[in-house]
Amino acid sequence: MSSVDVVVPCFRYGRFLRECVESVLTQSGPELRVLIIDDASPDTTAEVAEGLVCSDPRVSYCRHTSNQGLIATANEGIAWARADHMLLLSADDYLLPGALSRSVELMDDHPSVAFTFGGAVVLDQRGGAFAASNRRGIENPCFVRT
Repeated sequence: MSSVDVVVPCFRYGRFLRECVESVLTQSGPELRVLIIDDASPDTTAEVAEGLVCSDPRVSYCRHTSNQGLIATANEGIAWARADHMLLLSADDYLLPGALSRSVELMDDHPSVAFTFGGAVVLDQRGGAFAASNRRGIENPCFVRT
């Protein structure tokens, strides 16, 4: 099975970070590494990230001393990645079970596919689903090919 590096940029999303990273770590299938990049968050991001690093050797963490912005932070994570596949995952998002194995299987079976995406479930403040989309209104989904 292929490997996946997951980059999680985080700024002021400490309250979501644990669920985000745990949704990655509980995926079955591909070999995983997770990098949390704290973009100088003034919230609990550092404490949550350090706890995740202590609980699972697949998790790494770095913290900026000053805010670099999302693009610079994402680029730092992309430069770190060296697995067969890479996922840039926002700290306030999480993966449903099987998401990575389905994507990796599709990409491994079709080497010309360079990008996959899944449906979205939008949650309210209490965690209840209030919107779900499989294709975000796209009638004929396609794959980006290289």
